[in-house]
Amino acid sequence: MSMFENTAQKISEALGVVAATTEKAVDIGKKKYNIAALKNKLEKQYALLGKLYYESNNTADASLPYKAYIDEISHLISQIENEEKILENIKK
Repeated sequence: MSMFENTAQKISEALGVVAATTEKAVDIGKKKYNIAALKNKLEKQYALLGKLYYESNNTADASLPYKAYIDEISHLISQIENEEKILENIKK
């Protein structure tokens, strides 16, 4: 085998390794993106579930373990509404 053929073969092998490494990096990136997207969807579902639970249990006789959370959410909603009213008055 000539020096040129030997060099060409080594370059070809090196390119194969680079291609395989690049493909692996792309696959890893895609998987990380998919995992992040799924976690984001999961968080949105948790938030929706919590909102639905709050709306269906926002009563004086709400179950005790969740009562504190329901009260805090109600308080925060009230504060937000007050702040929004103040903002609207400022804009006028």
